[in-house]
Parts: sequence; C-alpha cells; structure tokens
Amino acid sequence: MSRINEAKSREESVDAHLHEAEDEMATLRGEVRQLPDGEREELEADYQKQVDECSSSVSLLYEETWHQAGRPFNSSGEEKKLLDKPAP
Repeated sequence: MSRINEAKSREESVDAHLHEAEDEMATLRGEVRQLPDGEREELEADYQKQVDECSSSVSLLYEETWHQAGRPFNSSGEEKKLLDKPAP
C-alpha cells in the first residue's frame, strides 16, 4: 500500500472515531442534563477536559498523517474544516 493510501486510510479511521465520539458526546450530554446541578457541573468540567485532550490527540494524528503524506498541515485551518464538516 502506498504511503498516500496508508495515510488516507488512517485519516478515514480517525474520522470514524471522531464521529463515534461526537455521537457519544450527544448521548452523555442528555444524561448530564438529568443530574443535580453540583454533580452536573463537576462532570461537565471533567468531560470538557477529556474532550480537550481528545481534540489534541486527533489534531496530532492528523498532523502526523499529513506529514507522512508529504502535505503541509495547518492545524487551526484543518481543524476548522473538520469541525465544520457535516456528520455522515
């Protein structure tokens, strides 16, 4: 498999994981809304920390994938494209 095909395959895999995480996020938000305020705020803060860590990991994976494919990667621009991309 060529490096470009390999990079595209990894990119598709990351996209799939991102969509799974988005679905899980929507489910968890619904559950959190039903919790008492104090517990909800604590869980929301913890969850946001996890989201931030996940976003950083995804960004690093994309950067690595693009680098291996020999394409420049602009993390802020590419991240915006990913976030604006509609879910399948």
